[in-house]
Formats: sequence, C-alpha cells, structure tokens
Amino acid sequence: MGDAVAVDKEIRSLSWNNPQVVRDTVDAAIYHRIVPLLAEALARAQRQQLLFDEVMRAYREETSHVLRLETLLERAVNALSEAEVSVAAFKGPALAHCYYEKPSQRTYVDIDLLVSIEDLDTANEALTTVGLLPTTVDWRQTAQSGYGEVTYLGPDHTMLDLHWHPMREPAIRRAFTWTTEDLLGRAAMASVAGVEVRVLDPEDMLIAVASHACYDGAYRLGWLVDVARIEQSGQVRWDVLAERGASTGMGLPVQVIRDRARHVLGYRNEASPLARGTWRSMTAALTAVRPVEQTFGQAMRGGILYRSTRRTSMASMAAFTTLMRDEVATPFLTNPDHRWRRRHRQRDRTSPIH
Repeated sequence: MGDAVAVDKEIRSLSWNNPQVVRDTVDAAIYHRIVPLLAEALARAQRQQLLFDEVMRAYREETSHVLRLETLLERAVNALSEAEVSVAAFKGPALAHCYYEKPSQRTYVDIDLLVSIEDLDTANEALTTVGLLPTTVDWRQTAQSGYGEVTYLGPDHTMLDLHWHPMREPAIRRAFTWTTEDLLGRAAMASVAGVEVRVLDPEDMLIAVASHACYDGAYRLGWLVDVARIEQSGQVRWDVLAERGASTGMGLPVQVIRDRARHVLGYRNEASPLARGTWRSMTAALTAVRPVEQTFGQAMRGGILYRSTRRTSMASMAAFTTLMRDEVATPFLTNPDHRWRRRHRQRDRTSPIH
C-alpha cells in the first residue's frame, strides 16, 4: 500500500487532471478506508498536485475526527475505570497505536470497547455521567435480545460502540465458543492515544478484526490492511492462534480473510493455515472473480458467502448458490465490460499476428 514506485506508475497512467477522476479516486479511498496510506504514498511519489490536495483535504478531516475520538476514548476509559468496570479496547485506536508504524496511518470513525454483559448497567451509568448517551432508549431490551453492542453518542459527533461481545449478531455468535470472559482475561495493558487501557492480545485481535471483516463481507481494503499489519507485526504467536482457532471454531472465517488479505496485498505468511478444504477454496475463487480492490458499494453482497463460514448447512449452501449466481455468473454473462472480457480483449490487442 505504501509503495511509492507502484503508486507513481499508476498515477501516471490515468488522467488525473480530470476533477471527476480525482473525486472518484478520493471517494474510493474514503470508502475503502485507506486515505492516510494513499496520502503517504502520494507524498512520496511527488506527482499530481490536484489529486494530492484532494486526498490531503480528506485526510485532514479524518484526522480531526480522530482527535475528537481520542478525547472520547480518554473520557470513557477513565469513567469505566473509576466505576471498576473491566474494559478492553479493540479495532480502531487499538490497531492504530499497537500495529501500525505510525498511528496517523490508520484513521477510524468510532471507538470500540469490550465489557462483560453483567457490567452493562454499571457501564451505562458511568458513561452517561460523563456525557455519553445511548442511541436507543430501550438498549437493555436490545442487549437482552442478544445483540452484542450498545452505541453511545458523545460530543462533537463522536460515537462509541460498547460491546459485550465482539460478534454483534447472535445467530453468528452462537456457532462459536469465543467468550468475552476469556478475551478480557487475556487482555493486557497498553498505551493507546495517551490512555492506559487494556487491549485484546494479538491472537484475539487478529480473530476480532478478521471475523468482523468476514461477516461484513470483506469488501474494504482497509480491513485487509489491518489483517496484514497484525500478521506482519511479529506479535502473533502462530501456535497459539492455531490452537485458539481450533478450540473456538473460528479457524475458517479467520483463514478466508487471511487468504484474501495476502491475495489482494501481495504479501506472504508462512504460518500454517487455520483451515483447509473445499469451502476455503471456494472463497478464494470468489476473491479472484470479485477483487476487493475493484469494488465500490459492495456492502451486504459479499457478506452472504463469508457469513456462511460459521457452519456448512443447507442455509449456507443456499447463500453460496445465490451469491455465485448474482455476483459471479450474471456479471460474467451479461456485463460487456467484465474484467475477464477486458483482459481477453487486451490479450488480443497485444498478441502478435501470425
């Protein structure tokens, strides 16, 4: 992502003097959540001032929001600590400060904190005391229904997701034996944006990030960059990850995202896969047909297949059939500009005439 030579070659191949091309590119960077990385690469490439200016404008806006979120993080963690609520941070700021070379390389839109479901009432009282308000009046009923988080609004359009489990959807969560009690017990103290707070250990962090990407469809580059940064951090104990994937049932969803991250970002990891078999192969085929780096607005589409990694059943196979029809067969048969057709035409143009 930060290869200035590759970026320089790419930006010279397009018409970056066209304001619409520039705007579309910046919109895609925002959508894929890679604005800081694109800004850094463009600064190194030192070309195309119009594109650089627009990317930096978006970067400044995101950074300004992150600064407000850091204040929110400090306020929330202090309040929960004073209330003696056991809490751990994950995703967002925990990733930026624990796995990126510079925290500025990773912006985020909200704060994610994990507490036990038994502490929700105490946590709610602590957070409301310092000005955070739940977005729904009946949040207790929502939690009792099995939904794994309560969302709070803070000042300056900031948002905090208070999870009692990293997996929000009860139907997915019930298929695994990955518990909040274990996650909090393994969490360790770290300095995150100047706040001393516990964070998930590297293995749980990788599982949390990869499974979140998996069940949301894995359609954003930023999620895959997060996976790559964790894998390449030197912090993951691969034998522990393998054991945890096997004992919790999380091996397959985590592995399909690890596969996708390496395929898209082009890095290698020699650690043994957490899962093997037909289902993993089919998800790899989908990655080849629907490359995430070329998607835009794919939410609620790719997730059909990835959500079914929780268990092979008639329902998951039906979801897979629907996805292959809608996302693979139909575009290939009906779209004249399908990427495979473009490659075939390019091959025809460049092949020597005999």
